Amino acid sequence: MNPSTCQIPTYTPDSWITITQEVPDRGTGYRITAGANTGAARRTGTAYVGYQPLIVDQAGTGGSGCTFQLIPATSQFTATGGTAGFALVASDQKCGWRAEPTSTGEDWSTEPNPGRGVGTDAVVFTVKSSASQPQPPLPRSAEVRVSDSAGTQAPAYAYLQQ
Repeated sequence: MNPSTCQIPTYTPDSWITITQEVPDRGTGYRITAGANTGAARRTGTAYVGYQPLIVDQAGTGGSGCTFQLIPATSQFTATGGTAGFALVASDQKCGWRAEPTSTGEDWSTEPNPGRGVGTDAVVFTVKSSASQPQPPLPRSAEVRVSDSAGTQAPAYAYLQQ
């Protein structure tokens, strides 16, 4: 059986969401697209692909209306590095968010995982040992910035390696 010929059911009850099947170089995929939201309020909807619900969160012209709390808000590492994480608590379980490091060239910690999501979740990353080369000298600090579905920056998670 060829996976690219399998029929996977798709459905959305929301008229502003479209689901299109694509065939990228690694198999069948689906693109979920939200039409422009010209209203002031945020809207959420659902796209179903293979009976799996995917929440679509779209800010309006007045922003997302979402707030986030990071628990804890900071951490410190020794020269040996380690793994850290924080709880990202959303004001609404349908609030979309993105978490990304402050600098794209920063190579002494890993990308936050997950890098994007919806609602409350745990975000984890690893800080490398300062013995890894090349590295900026100690002490060094960075942040994981969180933004909402409108791209508005929410709190940042700060970390320091000494």
